[in-house]
Amino acid sequence: MNGLTVHSIVKSRYGQPAQSRYSRSAWIMESTTYSTGFIDEIKELSKLLDVGSIMPVAEAYHNVLTDVRDQFEPDVHLYYPQITQMRADM
Repeated sequence: MNGLTVHSIVKSRYGQPAQSRYSRSAWIMESTTYSTGFIDEIKELSKLLDVGSIMPVAEAYHNVLTDVRDQFEPDVHLYYPQITQMRADM
């Protein structure tokens, strides 16, 4: 079967039930966004879930992942909607 499988990463347990309704799974990050373990945690999770791309929706995730894009690509594509569009949708 070809298609998109969505796995959500949420900041706290309060976001998990809401996001898991629209996703195959929802994972709570143990590391804070700007901590040194955040990128490692994202890398481990992307390998565990065998993802081909990541699309950050939270602006903080977007900013951090932009800085380390070369640590993911070409194996994992980082997809970025235009930040102006993200803000317009909020």
